[in-house]
Amino acid sequence: MTVESKKRLESRKRLTPFRKNSRVMNQFKPKHWPTVCQWMITQQKRGLLMLQEGETPSCITCLHFNFRPHARHGRGEFCKYDIYLALADLIRQVGHTEGMEHNLMVFYRYISSPEHSNLNVDYKALKRQLSNMIDE
Repeated sequence: MTVESKKRLESRKRLTPFRKNSRVMNQFKPKHWPTVCQWMITQQKRGLLMLQEGETPSCITCLHFNFRPHARHGRGEFCKYDIYLALADLIRQVGHTEGMEHNLMVFYRYISSPEHSNLNVDYKALKRQLSNMIDE
């Protein structure tokens, strides 16, 4: 391997230290796993998060949110804003970066990747949205 390719590989590992089959739980420190499980169960009961048949919160690798991109308020439909509020609440519950296995930017990259959620949003836009909500 050339020096340049080694640097690129190290950079990629640092920016996205997860794989396609990485569990959502692995993004958080083990002491916060019960909190994350409870958050997933709450969101599932609300109808915002959908688990596939046989999936449990501890083994899930992809967050499949139930939303409409252009939902109308007051019609019982969820929009991306509702998901952002729920994710901001989760980040607050675990103590921001202190509760994460890596840093928040890695979490934003994880959530925005198509293998790990159906949000279809750029990680920079997700960061901007959640940062504003977390600070409120």
